[in-house]
Amino acid sequence: DYTSVEVSANGAAGPWTELTRHQGGGTDSNYQSANHDITSFISTNTRIRFITSSNMGSSDRVWFDNIEIQCSP
Repeated sequence: DYTSVEVSANGAAGPWTELTRHQGGGTDSNYQSANHDITSFISTNTRIRFITSSNMGSSDRVWFDNIEIQCSP
């Protein structure tokens, strides 16, 4: 099981680029930190999405905490 973080400069239409893939064991309770520079994807339609593998079951859980998006004018 995994969760991917993807980015698109073309809105929901994509194409989508995977920035990272977070994988963990069935009872993995450890935080996994990540930082991503998405400067090359910046546009008026930039989108970020979180998707899961097709193996994720209905009782599987993923938590995201302290998500911060920074920008410079």
